[in-house]
Amino acid sequence: MAALLCLRRTGRYCYDLGDHVRRLKTETLALRPRTVQHVMRAAHHVGTPVEVLGESHPGIVIHVGIGWEKPDPYPAAWYVVATPALGVCRAHGADEVESVAPPT
Repeated sequence: MAALLCLRRTGRYCYDLGDHVRRLKTETLALRPRTVQHVMRAAHHVGTPVEVLGESHPGIVIHVGIGWEKPDPYPAAWYVVATPALGVCRAHGADEVESVAPPT
C-alpha cells in the first residue's frame, strides 16, 4: 500500500479551498509592498537554473511567489521549479533551492 503524502503547508491529506483562501488573506495582509520588493530582489528569477535539495537533476525556476507564514518573522520566496529530466514541476521553499554553480 502506498504511503499517503500530506500537503506541506497545511499538513492535511487533501486540498481545502476555504483554508487556502484564509491563509492567502492572512499572508497578503502581512506583506508590505516594500518588503516584497526587497525579497524579490534577493530571490532567484524566472529562468534561473537551480539545484533542489535532494534532487539528482538541476531544474529551472518557472514561477516565483512571495509568501509568509506564522511564526516566520519575514516573508520568503517560494518557487515552482521545472525539472525536465524528471518530467515534473514542483513547488519549493527558499531553503530548498540554490543557484547552479557556473562551470569552472
